[in-house]
Amino acid sequence: MTPERWRKIDEILQAALDLAPEHRSVFLDKACAGDAALRSEVEAFIDSHDQAGSFIESPAVEATARAMADSESESAAKSLIGKSLSHYRLIELLGVGGMGQVYLARDGKLGRKVALKVLPTYFTTETNRLRRFQQEAATTSALNHPNIVTIYEVAEAGGVQFIATELIEGETLRHRLRQARLTVPEALEVTTQVAAALEAAHEARIVHRDIKPENIMIRRRDRIVKVLDFGLAKLTDDAVSQSAVFETPTRALIKTDAGMVMGTAHYMSPEQARGLPVDTRTDVWSLGVVLYEVVAGARPFRGETNSDVLVSILEKEPPPLSHYAADVPAELQWIVNKTLRKNKDERYQTIRELLTDLRTLMRQLEFAAHAETSRPPPEVGVTAKSYASAPQTASALGDSTSIASAPTVSSAEYIVRQIKSHKLGVTIFVAILCAGLIGGGYALYKLIDRSKNGAPFSKIKVAKLTTSGRASQAAISPDGKYVVHVTGEPGRQSLSLRHIDTGSDKEIVASNGSNFSWITFSPNGSYVLYCRVESGSYPFYQVPVLGGTPKKVIADDADTPPTFSPDGKRMAFVRGQPQKGEVLLMIANADGSGEQTFASYKLSKFNTTVWPAPSWSPDGETIAFAHRTPEGDGKGTNVVTIRVKDGVEKQITSRGWSLIAVLAWLADGSGLIMTAADAESGPSRQIWHVSYPGGEARRVTNDTNNYLGVNLTADSSALVAVQSEQTSNLWTAPDGDAARATQITSTRNEGLAGLAWTPDGRIVYTAGLRGRANLFLMNADGSGQKNLTNDAGSSSGPSVTPDGRQIVFSSSRAGPYNIWIMDIDGGNPRKLTSGSRDINPNCSPDGQWVFYTSTETDKQRLTKVSIQGGNPIQLTDYPSARPLISPDGKQLACGYVNEQERPPRWRLAIVPAEGGPPIKVFDVIAFDSPFQWAADGRSVLYNKTNNGVTNIWSQPVDGGPPKQLTDFKSDLIFRFDWSRLGKPLIMARGNISSDVVLISDLR
Repeated sequence: MTPERWRKIDEILQAALDLAPEHRSVFLDKACAGDAALRSEVEAFIDSHDQAGSFIESPAVEATARAMADSESESAAKSLIGKSLSHYRLIELLGVGGMGQVYLARDGKLGRKVALKVLPTYFTTETNRLRRFQQEAATTSALNHPNIVTIYEVAEAGGVQFIATELIEGETLRHRLRQARLTVPEALEVTTQVAAALEAAHEARIVHRDIKPENIMIRRRDRIVKVLDFGLAKLTDDAVSQSAVFETPTRALIKTDAGMVMGTAHYMSPEQARGLPVDTRTDVWSLGVVLYEVVAGARPFRGETNSDVLVSILEKEPPPLSHYAADVPAELQWIVNKTLRKNKDERYQTIRELLTDLRTLMRQLEFAAHAETSRPPPEVGVTAKSYASAPQTASALGDSTSIASAPTVSSAEYIVRQIKSHKLGVTIFVAILCAGLIGGGYALYKLIDRSKNGAPFSKIKVAKLTTSGRASQAAISPDGKYVVHVTGEPGRQSLSLRHIDTGSDKEIVASNGSNFSWITFSPNGSYVLYCRVESGSYPFYQVPVLGGTPKKVIADDADTPPTFSPDGKRMAFVRGQPQKGEVLLMIANADGSGEQTFASYKLSKFNTTVWPAPSWSPDGETIAFAHRTPEGDGKGTNVVTIRVKDGVEKQITSRGWSLIAVLAWLADGSGLIMTAADAESGPSRQIWHVSYPGGEARRVTNDTNNYLGVNLTADSSALVAVQSEQTSNLWTAPDGDAARATQITSTRNEGLAGLAWTPDGRIVYTAGLRGRANLFLMNADGSGQKNLTNDAGSSSGPSVTPDGRQIVFSSSRAGPYNIWIMDIDGGNPRKLTSGSRDINPNCSPDGQWVFYTSTETDKQRLTKVSIQGGNPIQLTDYPSARPLISPDGKQLACGYVNEQERPPRWRLAIVPAEGGPPIKVFDVIAFDSPFQWAADGRSVLYNKTNNGVTNIWSQPVDGGPPKQLTDFKSDLIFRFDWSRLGKPLIMARGNISSDVVLISDLR
């Protein structure tokens, strides 16, 4: 059969498939008039299509064409090698697919290698193929994500349609699987990145519909995963109705007719296999199939023919993963089961939910591996496998999942556990006990006694109550039946009440354009109390638990939620007064009347970013509070009790935390639960238990999340908290162009504590968790990473000297945070300052001075020190922080607080380099947000976040209106550097996902 014959068959076939089945016969009568053989051949391909779908495995004509190895089409493809399309020179044919040929090409303009996807010339006359080719280009180019192949250009040259994309030097996941199945950590790393790509697509209302190992590439140099081939992508029904929002992609996309099957058989969702309308949950299914396959080394649904595969998908359940691999965690099997539920309403409802659970499991395994390598060798009688099988940390899966806190297991404890699990073990144990009674009986007795009593919170359950990723506050009712939480974006927040057993929600306080600060229940559970920001003040309201008219109970500012006395008649709360340099612990009647100052403290005793929330003891005799004390490690924050009858204060801990945020007494008075951060956990707050009166402290949670507040039931059997996860990677964007932004790192926590360009075009940045951030140096493309500080304390805020030979930074390697300097390669570190907390260093343009924030006294102040060391020079006597010297060395941009303003706010100010009062103050938030001088010194660049998306703005120092400089459509920017002339924008960019979790079985 000649190529011309194949073209004619394919042309008629494609046109016929565009028609409804009942109209095809009339069309074929005309198209094949006088050629019965032609009609027979076309009808055979139509029958094949109707049985398996036009894009199962590969289109019928494509499969036949591949068999014609020496056909005209392949010859034509090879004939283009060495020729040019526009400014691209074709070097090598990389592959041939149903939608075109893929070439290795060189971009003559930018001198880079690219992948060029070319549509065969004779296909350009076929409307259906041309539309699908254009659809893939439009769909993919509308997405901007590090795990989605980047589109450089979509164009036509000499009648040839082509797409230029980034060249991914690596292998497909299918090729990788031919070598061996992946380990569980490898499988999670791959599928997590695919899920992140799908999350970006779904946010753009795009469903991929063809997730499979062939469409997943693993880049060789850094193992970053790229999702390819959005050729089958469609807009969800939502997006089709919102074409004004997604105008360009919508015009290019094809809405599939009902009943038309598209995809690859083994990875189709049940609804996709039946030809029903699909939504984002079909990608959840397909990714679940991929996850199953890479772990098991076999597909979950199989059959001799595609039809058999579809029957298996619709009617059968796959074997458990343990059938193929004995080392599969139970949590992974649970995740896979949930992705492969045939009823899509029972599956993960969003890819974000799946992504969260995959990341949680990854962290669990990472911690387990770390714990395994850091443990001492097992005692006699306990194998290494016994340790490895022990549960390690809390789960944050969607359903309640029982977890343990991973204590070290002795041989005796192991035997006791086996006795409890196996009655036969009692006999064995007695024999062992008798044999070793003389040598080890007493020690064994003590271990058995300890195992019976058990440590508090040694086993808990964690259940996620929200999945929006935008929760900020939560409280649980005293009886444990309800949870009230904040919903909505900042500026559009409302209060919602959830009935835990049924999962139903009811709005009890509507949005009015303001935000909520604190939430709690009244002691009897009848009211919800909340703080709402109103014109710069922070009053507290109460509203009936099922909704009603709010009533103001604290008219003036309250900076923490109130804690109530056991009889419910009085309450206590904190009122910060930075303008007076003090913090007040207030007591009032439950209705807000009779306010009085119970205790007063100097502002220097507190971390002013968060006031600690007090807690009234169950016996009513004391109030637990927290502030900085001279005792303890690093003179940190400690828990104290204040006797209500006379105000006598007693410290109950001496450990020292960098921050304590919320305290809550256990119902029996045996201790407190609190959220706190220490040197090991860095800025992330964990949930802690502190015994009373002993003051022994231990973590209840031990992960990389940040817990924002904690609220207990009346009997202390359960609590709720907001669990927040922050991810950050480094990106570069030439000229700040969001469309050309490229991710260059991938370990999820880079740049959060600072980053900077070097004069020679390298990048210094922070990376690390749990208070052990290190400084790294790498090339501009992410290669050549080198650890400069090697776990010597925690390091932050790198600033490179103008000559590029040294780095100034803040470090806790010698105890308190001080300013240090070292060579660009990490050598010759030496300390420049000796204050109690010196941070935020910035080098002067002449390389002679280092400006920094000092907290030696009650307030943060701007200070400078010679780069050679020596006595520091204080520049300001008012609250000020984060000094940045201008390019001409004459002015400082900094954060500034006007102490006369009510309430006080951190704003951006311009201050003379030699110190003194501010020259100008701008209404720009400038506390923990990064800002820097523009290279020309005429403006200050800063972050501004709207609706969960951060962009960089410019504030002219002459007082002109601010101007937006970047146009990102997603993600947050935590840190950036754009001050080096000729260098692209470098950013620490990512997201913060926060959800309400219920933690139960606390006993």
